[in-house]
Amino acid sequence: MSDLSSTKGLKNVASYSIDWCQLGFLQGVAGAFMSKTKTIGAVGALPILPALRTIKGIQFGAQKAVPGTKVVVKHSGGFLDVQKAQEVAAAEISDGADVLVGITNAVVSPQIASRVQSAGKLYIGSYGDESKYAPKAVITSVLLKPGSGYQTVADQVVSGTFKSGIFRKTVNDNYIGYTPFRLGLQKHAAAITKLEKQIASGQLKVPNC
Repeated sequence: MSDLSSTKGLKNVASYSIDWCQLGFLQGVAGAFMSKTKTIGAVGALPILPALRTIKGIQFGAQKAVPGTKVVVKHSGGFLDVQKAQEVAAAEISDGADVLVGITNAVVSPQIASRVQSAGKLYIGSYGDESKYAPKAVITSVLLKPGSGYQTVADQVVSGTFKSGIFRKTVNDNYIGYTPFRLGLQKHAAAITKLEKQIASGQLKVPNC
């Protein structure tokens, strides 16, 4: 249930992941519509391939939603250092970001959201619904639902139809999606949904991603 670059020809290996470019696109679109400073902060851990694809998606989505929106990207250098991640968030806020998103993991992201809330800024949750961690800051969360992959593999094994390969799931597959918009910012929902449908239909594609 993670990304692979190759199965190396193994017939008993399958990878179920998500289209990281689409994930970032949704984050960038929401962030751009919500930002008053036209600056989104992306708090990364390490510049690994899924993170880089997510960032490219954020940048593309932000430009499609509100041209001229800037995306400030900084990395903390690891996935578990909460203090460093919060420092990166604070630095991005100092650079003008008023909407932030975490590109780390479920261990650190809630702490980033908490720091953003204490600064009076807005936050877009990643991977799961993070509104409970920062109820005064979280506008929406972009959910990942890779659990469907477990069910797919289980059904294939039971039926004897297991398929080896790399499967990157999309908005259309219901592996990625928004939680309801909060904090009185629902007015942007229609415009955001319009762009979400364009990326889902293939009308929009993140370039070089």
